[in-house]
Order: sequence, then structure tokens, then C-alpha cells
Amino acid sequence: MARILAELRSTGFGGTIVIVNYYSPDYSDPNQTAITALTNQAIAAPASAYGAVVADVFDAFRGAVSTPTLAGKTCNAGLLNVDPQNQALCDVHPSQSGQRLIARTVLSAYERAR
Repeated sequence: MARILAELRSTGFGGTIVIVNYYSPDYSDPNQTAITALTNQAIAAPASAYGAVVADVFDAFRGAVSTPTLAGKTCNAGLLNVDPQNQALCDVHPSQSGQRLIARTVLSAYERAR
């Protein structure tokens, strides 16, 4: 991430750079969520050194599924696409609702940075 940001800044671009981190496909799975959190730490670590901000999709999705009814399940919240092979499951890709949540999170990070 540091190399990517350095390359962007080396072009002379001085505008706002928004980095989007990852959401956990299932916040009720502590192992999967921990791996995602560690990945996000690596993504976010160099951001401030290059004047970039992080759109925290991880926390946005976690907040959306924090009710007792959803129990951390992004699939149950309709934030992930239904798996075409098994309509009772979801894949890891965001649904339209998930994409809207990501877009709102990115816009919010951008507006805060400006």
C-alpha cells in the first residue's frame, strides 16, 4: 500500500486519496473477522504518511449487522450477493445494498478529509 500511495503522490497529485478497506463476510466468525482486521491494519498503516484517508467499510458493515437479529451475519442483512449455486447462501461480493453502504462510507470519508 505504501508503494501504491508513494507512486500516486510522485505524479504530483495532491488531492484526496481514499483507501477502502475490507468488510468481513461474517462478523460472527472470529477467525475470518480477525484475518480481515489484520489485512485492514496493513492497508491503513501507511495512509496518513501519504495524506490518504481510509473509508472504514469494516466498521460500517459491522455496525449494519450488530443487531441481535442479524448476529453479525452480513448475508442475513442483505449486504452480500446470493450464491447462484445455493440460494440459501451468499458469496463474498456486496449486493446493491452492500454497494450503497460502501459508497456512503467512501463519500463520508472523502467529505471529512476535505
